[in-house]
Amino acid sequence: MGLFLNFLAALFLLDTMFTIVGVCFFSLPNEIAVTAKQRASIGVYSGIIGMINLVLGLVIPVVLLTGQEGTHPMFAPVIITIGLISSLLLFITSFGIKENLFAQLQEHEGFIEGLKLTLKNKPFWILMIPAFLLGIIYPIVSMGLLYYIDYLIPGRDPIYMLLALLIGIILGMIINMKKIAKWQPKKTMMMDAYLITAGLVLLFIIGHNSMLFAIPFLFIGIGYAGMSIANFALMGDAIDNDELITGKRREAIYGGVNAIVTKPAISIANALFLAIIAGFGFKAPLIVGGVDVKQPQDVFALTGILIAFCIVPAILLVISALTLRWYPLDGPEWLKKKKYVMELHEQKEKEYLKSLSEKPKPIKTD
Repeated sequence: MGLFLNFLAALFLLDTMFTIVGVCFFSLPNEIAVTAKQRASIGVYSGIIGMINLVLGLVIPVVLLTGQEGTHPMFAPVIITIGLISSLLLFITSFGIKENLFAQLQEHEGFIEGLKLTLKNKPFWILMIPAFLLGIIYPIVSMGLLYYIDYLIPGRDPIYMLLALLIGIILGMIINMKKIAKWQPKKTMMMDAYLITAGLVLLFIIGHNSMLFAIPFLFIGIGYAGMSIANFALMGDAIDNDELITGKRREAIYGGVNAIVTKPAISIANALFLAIIAGFGFKAPLIVGGVDVKQPQDVFALTGILIAFCIVPAILLVISALTLRWYPLDGPEWLKKKKYVMELHEQKEKEYLKSLSEKPKPIKTD
């Protein structure tokens, strides 16, 4: 019970602060960059740095949480170091962020009123359906990867799998960043969702084969990188649509609502994965002398891991892609509206610069 309460308090504190910081980062691009070109540049840098984060987020758990009994001796030092360095980076870099205060010139409504205004933005709520499903998929895949390495390919070096995933992510970044303007975010998101689905189904079929198991991860990596880029663009379009409705830039409220919708998905994902493998007879590790000792699993239990890891996310990805068919912010008509939004931004930029020039300058005295 003490361990449970400790974890609950730590998770509550972490998730609360993470959401607050996340909402700030969600809205900051609008306040540190005014023009569409500047925001696109930020998106590219964010994608590159995000790729490094994504790779480390996959590799570190694989190294520290698979291939041994009990907890890796470096687990606590590594996690504490990551926490300290990350917090320090957030603190130090915050002093270098120079806000234009462009969006702060507008009038701000209260939280409840802001929430009501989001209800008028139907494309955003259509987008929240795949966002919620992706919130379930990502934790399942992250957790399933650890079970896959420990129980489906025990004793085999996962380096080829990780290399294939890394190469796929790099290729996905390059391809999708170059083609997203041509394909448009909606179609890009759907294509990448189907690509990941194909990779997961292929992994379910050949996952036991030590010669071929890295191939599906190449497809998964390409699709994952592409969906990350397209999801950012789709959310931006939904917020642009809100500006057409309200005349304001309201990134922060959308970041908050997005967190409200997607956070419960993480808990659902963990519970769903564990419930499925338990239903297939998975035997949880035994605690012997304070150390978790893995038990051998029969073929039925191993199949359950593959179903939870591959088939369930594949089904949710297909549903996400099909849902996006009703997402209306796409095509020539939307591009015309986007052009109008850019003209609005240029006008607001001029008004902002004019307001700066009209501010009285301090009088210098000897």
